[in-house]
Amino acid sequence: MSRIGSIVRTALFTNGDTNLWLIPIILVIVVGSFIFWKKKTNKKRIRWLWLFVLVLVSIGIVVKDTTVFSTTLSGLITNKETVSNKTNATNDKKNVHTNHSEIKRELRTAWQSVDQKDSGEFAIAILQNDGQVVSYTTTQSTFATASIVKVSIAAELLHNNAMAQVTLSSTQADLLTAMIEESDNDAATTLLTNDLGGYSSLSAIYQALAMTNTTVDTDAWGYTQTTAEDQLKLLSAIFEPSDYLTTNSQTYLQTLMNTVTDSQVWGISQGAANVYLKNGWLQDEDGWIVNSIGKFDLDKAGKESYLIAVLTKNNPTFADGQALIEKLTAKTNAVLSK
Repeated sequence: MSRIGSIVRTALFTNGDTNLWLIPIILVIVVGSFIFWKKKTNKKRIRWLWLFVLVLVSIGIVVKDTTVFSTTLSGLITNKETVSNKTNATNDKKNVHTNHSEIKRELRTAWQSVDQKDSGEFAIAILQNDGQVVSYTTTQSTFATASIVKVSIAAELLHNNAMAQVTLSSTQADLLTAMIEESDNDAATTLLTNDLGGYSSLSAIYQALAMTNTTVDTDAWGYTQTTAEDQLKLLSAIFEPSDYLTTNSQTYLQTLMNTVTDSQVWGISQGAANVYLKNGWLQDEDGWIVNSIGKFDLDKAGKESYLIAVLTKNNPTFADGQALIEKLTAKTNAVLSK
């Protein structure tokens, strides 16, 4: 109401061009009143004159300022709609934030519930389609990569060739296929030694992708140390828009990870409509190292998916490590499929 009152006062007393019509009317009132007064006209007539002029002024105000009032009312309604839209947007953001927080809480609760009685330490991290990262670990120490390091080898080779504008040779293509699809160790060693310049060359990809908690073992590539979160950075370069790999290179590596030999389709693959993965396993003096990384599709179209890295160590047996990864994957799917 105070806003409408302000508009009325503005219409009556503003000296803008829209109110110049008031000046001659006021002059007529003043001059007419003076003449009638001089002629000693009945004061009742003067009052009627003033009333008549007042009616004219009122009509003029209504006519001239109809657009002002309609604009004002429109503004009030629009303002209400704007406030409503802002409120809805704020509520949507709160709901999204609440949903993310709830999912994160549920995932961590689910992962913590996994029985470690017959298994070792583990770390798990996922990256959802909306960019949310959720992770959990039972230890602050890093994990040996075992054969999942072969994904780094493949990515760095494809990156280097693209930068040099060189296509893969038939030998390189055969070695990549054997290394990823069949987890051939000799193929990995050959590519590292002959094509990348040695084991230490892997430091280049880890630096480029800001994998700050990953360090190369220059004596045994399978003992390269990493974290689940760092492996997500590697997977993001393969499955998300990336400056590190070209689209063709991404597609090439995705295809290899989607066609691993049947005997190695375990770990994060359990329950997937479609999966891209690389597993790694290595028997250590402290137990078995068993890892699984890749992309998990909840539906065949791949619209609902997430990147996942599960690292384990100190497992009593290889089967125990494999079972641990599959339990963690099942817990993850149970939360994200709701």
